[in-house]
This record gives sequence, C-alpha cells and structure tokens, in this order.
Amino acid sequence: MSTLHKGKKSNRPAPLSLPIDLWPTADRSAWESACRTSDRLKRGGAASHLKSVTRNDLAYWYGYFLGFLSRNGLLTEDKSAPEYVSPENVDDYLMEIKHRVGSVSVHNAIYKLRRASQLIAPNRDFAWLAEIGKDLALTMRPRSKSGRLVLTEVLVEAGLSLIAEAETSTSMTGFRRAREIRNGLMIALLALCPIRLKNFVALEIGRTFVDVNDKWWIVLPATETKEGRADERPIDNILNPAIESYIATFRPILEARGSPRRLSGSREMTECR
Repeated sequence: MSTLHKGKKSNRPAPLSLPIDLWPTADRSAWESACRTSDRLKRGGAASHLKSVTRNDLAYWYGYFLGFLSRNGLLTEDKSAPEYVSPENVDDYLMEIKHRVGSVSVHNAIYKLRRASQLIAPNRDFAWLAEIGKDLALTMRPRSKSGRLVLTEVLVEAGLSLIAEAETSTSMTGFRRAREIRNGLMIALLALCPIRLKNFVALEIGRTFVDVNDKWWIVLPATETKEGRADERPIDNILNPAIESYIATFRPILEARGSPRRLSGSREMTECR
C-alpha cells in the first residue's frame, strides 16, 4: 500500500499543512461537497453557511493533521477521515504539535480537526474528540503578551517620525522617501484606528477611506466586517497633513515605479478621491 506523496524526493521540506489538492481523494471530494453553495432548488453543503475565512481555517487545520500523517508515512490514498482521525493518530499528533505551538493553539487545533472531520464524515461519531478538547481547555494557559505591548502614543510618534525624516531628507531617493512616508503613515494610522488587517489592507480611497468635510474617515460596510455590522470611525486630524501629502505627492511616485498600489504593502487604497 503506497503512501501519498512518496514520489520523487525534493530538497524542500514537506508543508506543515497539506493543501486541499493534496488530500486523499475521498476527503477532498467530501470537503468540496460540504462547501458546495446552494443553487436554485439544490441545497448547499453542510459548510456552505460558513464564511470563506472559517472554511479556509478549518481546511488549514485538517490539512495540518494530514501533513503530520504524511510526514510519518501514515497517509494513504485509499483511506479517509473516519480511518485517519483515530485516537491513536490524534494522540501522536498531539505529542508533535505540543512542541510547536502553545496550549491555546493546541486546543484550537483539536477543536478545528473535529469540526472539519464532522463536515467530511457527518455520519461518524467524533464525540471523543470533543472530550479531548474539554481536557485541553482545562490546561490552556494563554501566553503573556505584556512584553509585546506598545503604547499608542509611541507608535504614532514612530510613524510621524518616519514621515518627517523622509520629507526633510536630502539623501534619500524620491522612491525611498515615498516608501518611508507610506510606511510611517500605516504605522500611525493603525495605532490610532486599530482594525483587522484584512480590512486595513482593503481600504480604498473614496469607498472605505473617505474625506468628509475635510476630515478623513474609515467606513467599513457590514458585508466587510467579521461581526457583520457597519464600522465607521474618524481619523485624528493629526494625520491629515501626512495623508494629503502622501496621496498628492508620494503615492504617484510609488505607482510610477511599479510599486504595489497598496498602502499596506498588500492592498493600497486604490481609488482616487
């Protein structure tokens, strides 16, 4: 019985999480069926009501479990979730991931493995996984993040300092000045208006980043927030000069050089005011 992915050797390490197209055929087919959207009179799959970010997260952690099996020679094409997700395999899986991630992530990994397994094999009883999850919940100890906290004032000052240094520099190239001003603006903007990075990188001038009576606002529609509620927040006027300068003078420099048209480096506010 041959294991999956046992073909030509590669110098690259095996992925920690197997992408869906490398899952065993039965699991991949069952997952795609579960994620199938409704079509007219045809009902959608069991996961069709979940947001895409949730489905992707569940698929990642199920793929993480399959990756563990693959690295240990336990993954074969002729098996599926009911056979793979066994107490023995899960015990070994736990031993490995406890050396990789913290207790909270270990609990989440088992919780998401159970949810994904139930979607892939709805007729199989995975209640024993829930019991393991409960035991792990009792020992969860979130890691302290106190050492990573930075005061808003410090971040804003750091961002504005980057902007000021770039604006007055006589040694930087125009492209580097534009890039530093963009980076400083991002730091200060996120410090004053902390929003999810997914929403931040999707900000578009004139749509979700708007000028209302000479005051800039972040305006997120309900369809683009995790909570499903509209989110509107004003931006402190202290950033007005930097925003105006960036849009009028420095953003065109980045565009002319073919730099990503994205404020955050992933998706910049792309529409003109």
